Amino acid sequence: MDMNPTLQSGPSNLDKIVFKCVDETLGGMVGLVAKDTIYLRILTKFFVTRDDLPSHIEYLLAVIEEGFGEKPAALIGKAIAKRLFNELHLKIPEKENLSLKDYVNEALTQTMSELPIP
Repeated sequence: MDMNPTLQSGPSNLDKIVFKCVDETLGGMVGLVAKDTIYLRILTKFFVTRDDLPSHIEYLLAVIEEGFGEKPAALIGKAIAKRLFNELHLKIPEKENLSLKDYVNEALTQTMSELPIP
């Protein structure tokens, strides 16, 4: 079985990949100042740091929705999901109305199914 080399260092590596995808997508879609403002709002409203953001991804879209609206938040969430699945070399699910948290959970499920059973 040909395992994805990105995943070989374990689950904490997935958090780093999730954050990288969030960070790059936000920077590209809303700009650096707005991105930093989003992170600051997550910290002050939910007490979640950047390092903990992958485990609390629902707060990200809540803050984006608060600042930009529901449709832009959904578009940004979908863009982050696409980047994540591309980065992990996984097939993105073709289901309607998935949240970013659902996509992250699906990526985790798919990556765990690729790991060899000891």
